[in-house]
Amino acid sequence: MRALPRQRTANASALEKSKQATHRPSREGGPTAARSARLPRSAREKDAARSRLTAPHSRASATTRRPGSGTSSPSAIARCAPSAVLSRPGFRPKYAMLRSRFILRIGQEILMFVPTLLAETRPDVLWELMRQNPLGTIVVGGDQLDANHLPFEIDRQRNTLQTHASRSNDLARCAGENALVIFQGPNHYISPGWQPGRARHGRVAPSWNYAVVHAYGRINLIDDERWLLKHLDALAKPHEAHRTDPWDVSSAPADFVGGLIKRIIGIEIHVDRLIGKSQACQQYNAATREGVIAGLKSEGSAKGAAMANIVAEASTPRSTANETE
Repeated sequence: MRALPRQRTANASALEKSKQATHRPSREGGPTAARSARLPRSAREKDAARSRLTAPHSRASATTRRPGSGTSSPSAIARCAPSAVLSRPGFRPKYAMLRSRFILRIGQEILMFVPTLLAETRPDVLWELMRQNPLGTIVVGGDQLDANHLPFEIDRQRNTLQTHASRSNDLARCAGENALVIFQGPNHYISPGWQPGRARHGRVAPSWNYAVVHAYGRINLIDDERWLLKHLDALAKPHEAHRTDPWDVSSAPADFVGGLIKRIIGIEIHVDRLIGKSQACQQYNAATREGVIAGLKSEGSAKGAAMANIVAEASTPRSTANETE
């Protein structure tokens, strides 16, 4: 008769220990880890994914990591990862919903706000935009960003961007650093008056169309006179070839060129990743896009004509389910 109370006592003690073990916070994860431990595997995975999306570092538009550093800076511009190349044939970018916004994701990196409809992934288009707009903004650094505006030689065959800078520029001390180079293509103001919806219901607003390419890679400094001379010729040739008396390095006095070479240093960036974005009225229906194209052409400017061509090229057949006026 005495065995029953002892059995009940043992069962109660085991149950109490089980409860304490279940509710004991983890040193690494705290109460969240204890809660996740009790969830089925599929639920644990969903819980972990939700935590990653709502973590503070995920809300940054981009991150970078300095060589040799084990942490990422939320305020930085880009982190280069050669394994992920958006423009690589067959590559499929992934999009994650983050606070009701689509963010372009490669692996666990969040690089730039790119709605699916506005993503430009065709390599030919990306390289051609850079070639036609060679003045790039190169951004380096972690917590302290450094930006410079430089003309680039675009070499698609070697997958490189080449430029030069003054030796007194901080870029001359950034060998091996991750860099982001931004190339801005055509852009233009879009007037609500070009949209048919203004006359029908008035629910229209101004916008701004643009095309842009972000190129990521590491900085390689080149301190070689022959390389610099060849680079200066290549940089000037596309803009001098049509002139009656084109300039090249050999046409300048040797002492002048020698002094110039001593004051600059070459910069080469092997492109690890390209991300393109084109806002060209893709969200509008056919009638609105036609109105915008006509409005841009009526401006009578080269900028308007260039953007009209981009809008026309982006006006491919699509479902009208998500289109607006």
